[in-house]
Amino acid sequence: MADGNFINQLVPEDISLAIECVKNVFMDALTSGRHERGDWRKFDIAEQCSKAQRHLDLTSFFDGRVTFPNSSEDDLANAACRILLALQLRQESCK
Repeated sequence: MADGNFINQLVPEDISLAIECVKNVFMDALTSGRHERGDWRKFDIAEQCSKAQRHLDLTSFFDGRVTFPNSSEDDLANAACRILLALQLRQESCK
């Protein structure tokens, strides 16, 4: 996957819809100009987790449904992205 291609068959669970949400957040951030490729690296693991928590705090759970007060942004998917970025930093620091 170093080339940016993701192969669903390598994931042991059927989470393709969740992966699509995460991919969409990354693509939207880059194509909208809100973020530049790699600019997330200026934040350390703790900052990425803090940003993830803020997105989770903006996500409301009622009767098993997820609603997004900030309707222009999928905060749950954004939180997942931030956790993945923190995980990437952690894994890179272990090498």
